[in-house]
Amino acid sequence: MFNAADVPEALIGKQGYFIPHRAFSRILEQGARAAGDTAFGLNMAPSLHIRTWGAFGAYVSQGRSFVDALQRLMRALPYHGADDRMEIVVRGEEVHFHYDIPSSGMLGYPHYAIAAVRYIQTIAAPYFPPDWVPLRIEFDFPKPRHAALFEDSFRCPVVFDAPRWALVIHREPELLGNPMGDVAPTMTLSDLHRQVRPAAPTDLPEKIRELVRVQMLDGQVDIERAGAQLGLGVRTLQRRLDAHNLVFRDLVLRTRLDRACELLRETQTPITEIAMMLGYASPANFSRAFRQGRGVSPGQFRAHRFAT
Repeated sequence: MFNAADVPEALIGKQGYFIPHRAFSRILEQGARAAGDTAFGLNMAPSLHIRTWGAFGAYVSQGRSFVDALQRLMRALPYHGADDRMEIVVRGEEVHFHYDIPSSGMLGYPHYAIAAVRYIQTIAAPYFPPDWVPLRIEFDFPKPRHAALFEDSFRCPVVFDAPRWALVIHREPELLGNPMGDVAPTMTLSDLHRQVRPAAPTDLPEKIRELVRVQMLDGQVDIERAGAQLGLGVRTLQRRLDAHNLVFRDLVLRTRLDRACELLRETQTPITEIAMMLGYASPANFSRAFRQGRGVSPGQFRAHRFAT
C-alpha cells in the first residue's frame, strides 16, 4: 500500500514525519483495493478513537463541553495538518462543524472524510447521552453505490455532494455546555507543543524539505517524486521554488546535511552507514559534501560533539 502511494515503507512506525494528504488518501485507497472492500472507510471507522492520538488526543479530550473540545481540536490542528481548516458556524437552531480537508476530490478522499466523522463522534461521546446522534452528516463527495450503509453506520441522515464536509447538531445549550465532570483540564497547548514536533509545514520550501526527509528513508530523492506528492509537475514546482529564490538540489543538500548532523551528534551509527542512509553514492562523496557544507569532516564533527 505504501509503495503504491510512493511513500517509503520505512515510514511505518516512525514518528516526527509529515506526508501530504494526497499520499495518505492514496494509502487508504490502496488499503480498500487490497481488501476488496468498497466500504473500507465505514468498516475501518469503528476502530478509530481520538484518544489513540497521544498528547494531541489528550488535549482535545479535556474540553469542558463539546464545543470547547471542538475549539481545542481547532487550536491543535496545526500539529496534524498544514492546510486543514475547521470552522464552527451557527445557523438558526443548528450548529455546523466544518472540516475542510486538502485531499477533497482526490483518490481515496472518501475514506479519509469518513474517518474524520468517526473521530468527531468519539470526541462528542463523553458529553452526550449514549443514544445521541447528529442531526445529519454532510459529505463533499458523490453518493456511492453503498450509500445505504452510511445511515446504518452513523444512525442519522447523510447528505452527499454537499459544498463542504459538515457535522450538524442541534443548538441546545444544555448539551453544548454540558460540563465534563469537575476535573480541571491538565493538558495545555504548551504541553502539546513540548511533546510533539513543530506544527506541520505550511510554506512550499518547508513542505519540500519534509518530503525530502521522507524520501531519504528509501534513498530515492528526486524532484519528480516531490512534485507528484504535491500534485505539481516538475516545471511548476521549479517555478514556485524560483519565486522563493531556491533550487531543489540545494534544499536536498541542506536537508541531508541537517539529518547527517543529527545522526552524527545523537547516534553511534558508523559514518559509512550514514552515507548510505542519506543516499550518497559513496562515503567519500558524503564526506566531501559534509565538509563543504559544515567546514569539517563528519569524523571531526562527531569527535567535537563528544569533546564538548
